[in-house]
Parts: sequence; structure tokens; C-alpha cells
Amino acid sequence: QFDVTGYDAVISSSAAFSRGVITRPDQPHLCYVHSPVRYAWDEQFSYLQQGKLGFGPKGMLYRYMLHRLRTWDTRTAHGPDLMLANSNYVRSRIQHIYGRDARVVFPPVALKELPCVDDKDDCYVSASFLAPYKRTDLVIKAFNEMPSRRLVIVGEGQQSASLRSLAGPNVTFSGFLPRKEYVATLARAKAMVFAGCE
Repeated sequence: QFDVTGYDAVISSSAAFSRGVITRPDQPHLCYVHSPVRYAWDEQFSYLQQGKLGFGPKGMLYRYMLHRLRTWDTRTAHGPDLMLANSNYVRSRIQHIYGRDARVVFPPVALKELPCVDDKDDCYVSASFLAPYKRTDLVIKAFNEMPSRRLVIVGEGQQSASLRSLAGPNVTFSGFLPRKEYVATLARAKAMVFAGCE
């Protein structure tokens, strides 16, 4: 636990645990929520299946731990004085799971950093951490059905190998890119494609 008692206010950015920071009763706490804990709530069974955690001893232990995590998560959801959600979808999940309302504040975009490029490359970009909940596999399958369209996947993650084996010849992987190269790749693309539920 971080000791934040010496500060006037606390702002947390949370997809899991930082929301649970312990604050003083008179200390305002604003929490920017990117998602309720996915693997503990509505996506629990998907994560258990991906981890091949059936009903054996390991699976039972994980289910017990997730039950404890849900108890903690529900309790700490009432700690922040104000919750902000990064999308309407996340706001609806906050309402459903925690019974709280949240204001939607979309993530900022550094428009000045993204130059206008007239001469676009003949490709599309999908950029994210390559994890199941980002659903990059759906993007790849769609582009496999359109072999004349090029797709560049930016990022790495636990699904890197399986996604590479799924991809057709019109799909290339660049891995993680330095910020300047990443911005240039986005600026030159025809469009960015994203299929995750966020």
C-alpha cells in the first residue's frame, strides 16, 4: 500500500487495483476507471478457459481467489468520491457491477503530435497489447477475408505467436514501435482498426 495521507487529494487511474488506495475521510479521491477487473467479473470464464483452468484443483483455487477478489473489488468500488469512465461501455459496466454512476471522460488524444499526411500508405493499422480482450484475432480474420487490403499490427503480448500463425500474407507485425515511429505509422495509415470492447 502507498501512503497517500500527506496529499490534499488523490487521483487514481485504474483497471484493477489502484482504486483500492486507502485515503483519509477528508481526502477527495477521483478515480479514472479503464475497466472493472475483467478477469474477476464478466470475462471470468473466458480467462479461465484461456488459462486451461477447468474444475481440477488449480481451477478450484483460482475460482476461490477470484471470489475473494470480487469481494475486495466490490468493497473498494465505494472508496472513490467520484468515478470517471473512459467510455460509455465502461460506464455501463461500472453501473452494472458496482451500482455506481460514473461520468464519461474519453481518453485524450494528442492531435498536435499526429501530423496530417496527404500521401497515405495503402494499409490499415491495429495497435494494442496483444491480449484476448483486445480481440485482434477478429481484425486479422476480417483482413484474411480481404487479401487485397494490407494490415499492420503494432504491439506485442501473450497472443503474439498465435496471432502470427493466424495471419494471412497481407498482415504484418511490427512489434512495439518507438513513439515517433508509432505516430508516423498511424499518420500514414488509411485508418486504425480496433475491435476490443472497451
